[in-house]
Amino acid sequence: MELSKKLVNYSFIPIWILTITGLFILVIFCFFTYNYADDYIHKYIWEQGTFIDFYYFVKDYYLTHGGRALSPVILIAWILTGVLPVYLVTMIWLSVHFINCLLILMIINNSIHITRLDIISTLLLLLFSWVGMKTHIGYNVYWATGGYMTLSGFVGLVFIFSLKKFYSSSKIKKSILFLAFICGTLPENLSLAIGGLLTLFIIFYYIRSKEIKIDYIVYLLGFIIGFAITFFTPGTFQRMNDESIDFSFSNAFFNFIDLFGFYLFRNKVLLFFSIILGFFLKFNNFDMSRKILKLLFLFLILSVLVTIPFSFMPSMPFVKRAGYFFSFFISGAFIIIGWMIPLNLKDIGFNYRLFIINISIIICLVYIFYNLLTQFLLLQDIKNQMNYRELLLENSKGSGKSYLFLNPITLDEKLFTFRLLELSTDPNFNDNIRISKYYGLDSVSLK
Repeated sequence: MELSKKLVNYSFIPIWILTITGLFILVIFCFFTYNYADDYIHKYIWEQGTFIDFYYFVKDYYLTHGGRALSPVILIAWILTGVLPVYLVTMIWLSVHFINCLLILMIINNSIHITRLDIISTLLLLLFSWVGMKTHIGYNVYWATGGYMTLSGFVGLVFIFSLKKFYSSSKIKKSILFLAFICGTLPENLSLAIGGLLTLFIIFYYIRSKEIKIDYIVYLLGFIIGFAITFFTPGTFQRMNDESIDFSFSNAFFNFIDLFGFYLFRNKVLLFFSIILGFFLKFNNFDMSRKILKLLFLFLILSVLVTIPFSFMPSMPFVKRAGYFFSFFISGAFIIIGWMIPLNLKDIGFNYRLFIINISIIICLVYIFYNLLTQFLLLQDIKNQMNYRELLLENSKGSGKSYLFLNPITLDEKLFTFRLLELSTDPNFNDNIRISKYYGLDSVSLK
């Protein structure tokens, strides 16, 4: 006997309840966030300094670390970190992360109209990515300064979305050109991936039509200008020299294999959930793009392209945090793979299939809520430790003390929602200098 449609509809209710509750909990997590590392530079400049101090900071970064200091995306992140409370900044990054999840689905979607299915799927991808991006979520969403990566992902996805949906619209070409320029100023691995994608678009279009797509050439030129302004700088070359870049292509190939495998392994939970989400979209009649195979290759190519730059400098500490971009692109690919997998359910009624998929989603959400509860308890502990440390630092301001020794923060290895770049026992360590300057002390170090 066919399962009633009413029962299938009832199975949607816990999915909506769990996803909305999960979103609410992720927002609550923002109130547990704390300042650390680079945050104190921006807090000091905007709370105790002037715009001139910010100018000199950007200039010094440009000369000693890299031209990305001129990127509008990074400048916005730095300013937000300096002028807003940390919980509000991370709430903004969580909102951007949510929009990034929506953009991934809108790129896959055949339509530009947002439906209820798009919203519930975005909420699912948000929760799936939270538990699946364990290496990246703490650095890119729940760290004020690190949120520029999330914002960079947003700009890149908007550009890709615009190319896919509005490439023939004359009204929006100037906006796409501006986006191409901004994409050139993004973190190196994402900007090079987008530049590589534009180049491939030009080549494939020429192979197919024997014509050169002038629009793509103009977008690529805009990208090159943005990239050149921020890449060919004294700070970039100094950093490249410090990282001892190896231009051996044989070594780069093996480094790429290792790094790509590392990213895949780190995202294994996200990839599994992405396939389940693909099933969910398929059986709920998601308006999948007719160019599904092209989109699959698009996401796979982007996953490769964002990995290649670090094959020449695998020792960079930035590498693990940059996996955020890889995670989004590979999740898009696996959602499509899940949608394309032929399931032998022809003999099972349509309502039964929907019911089975919905129950599978609910099981995944139960697993996520177990992680939410675990993380909530761990976050309470680290927040208490950080509050105590901040109290000691605040009390030392007017006490006449010039030197302060702090106990190390104890981080449970199960905590992945937050990260912490801990201070050092050396008072001359960069992060120690930043925090001592912010609190007006001669030095701060760990015991």
